Amino acid sequence: MKIAFAHRMTLLLMTALLLFGVSGARAAFRFESQYKTTLTADDRVIGSLKGNYLVYDHPQITLYDPDGKKLFVKKIDYTARPILSPNGKHVAIVTYDSKSPTDLKTLRIDFLDLAGKKQWTFNKPTPNSFMLGNNGAIFGIEGVEGLSPTRVHLFDQFGALLNMLTFKEYRGLAISPSGLKLAVDDGKDGLFVYDSTGNQLAILPSAKQYVFDNDDRYLGTFADGVFRLYQDQKVVQTIKSTDPVALQIAINVQKNMVALMAAKRVALYELVSGNMIWEFRVQEPDRMFTTLDLADNGKVIVCGMDVNNGSTVPKEKRHSKGYIYVFAADGKTLTPWPESYTLWGIGFPKAAVNSSGSAMTVLTREKVEKVLIK
Repeated sequence: MKIAFAHRMTLLLMTALLLFGVSGARAAFRFESQYKTTLTADDRVIGSLKGNYLVYDHPQITLYDPDGKKLFVKKIDYTARPILSPNGKHVAIVTYDSKSPTDLKTLRIDFLDLAGKKQWTFNKPTPNSFMLGNNGAIFGIEGVEGLSPTRVHLFDQFGALLNMLTFKEYRGLAISPSGLKLAVDDGKDGLFVYDSTGNQLAILPSAKQYVFDNDDRYLGTFADGVFRLYQDQKVVQTIKSTDPVALQIAINVQKNMVALMAAKRVALYELVSGNMIWEFRVQEPDRMFTTLDLADNGKVIVCGMDVNNGSTVPKEKRHSKGYIYVFAADGKTLTPWPESYTLWGIGFPKAAVNSSGSAMTVLTREKVEKVLIK
């Protein structure tokens, strides 16, 4: 089926790569560390790593810009938790009436500017957990995982309630980059797509993975080995994968590509044709991919890779090293950036690449580091 993409790019189809991964891949990228923020064992990082990010260790939070500059440092109560929009431009502090992680009573949300100054307060909202859109819209989830029903409250950036949606088997939601659409997985009942005011746009088949493109007319989903691309809630492409499960998907409609990441494989496909451009398979039994990201210009793909070290060593010594694999979009170039760390943690290292493909931000349990890609 012909897809009405705004822009199209014809990528080289490298048939020699289809069976054996990135055959003859050569190391052509060079890396240069630009800055490093050291983390302690108790520090946690929130943010998408593609914009401002926040480091918190109660009772303190610190907001950094993409170049590692501190925007503000602020003390918070032990009953408070910070939230951050994916672009890092909207910061809020949610305060509860107790320290319990399952507490259902929210006292207030304080919204801060990028200097840490309080702008306004949202008193006694009903939901017990919250997400922020890149446009400042507030999405509140009322309920406890595993219990029915769950309600999703839609607020504008000033706390005005726009709508409330009820789900029987709520499993999570995704917000489009614009903040104007959301997709909510309700288990067997399907994947529900709404606009920001709660008008239902479609009910799609349930999916384990689902993500909006930068142009939120497009939504990609993955379930049972099949990737589906929706344009304005209509299927315009279906791609079958050799892996029944995808840990992560990344789409770039403008550059005509989708990347699918499984534990042992990453593959890049053309969206228009559905053809696989290249794939890379992990041969080592103790290694697996952890994260996936595409540059907006379509030139660079980055994947985190964890090295477990095996179950015969003590837990504290497992997951102590890894790599960031940096691929050229045509599959000809693969360059690894090695990582080692003493604070073990499943799912690390993580990486995100900037829009131009000229730098990546790498996260482990011990640091946030910006690395230039040359």
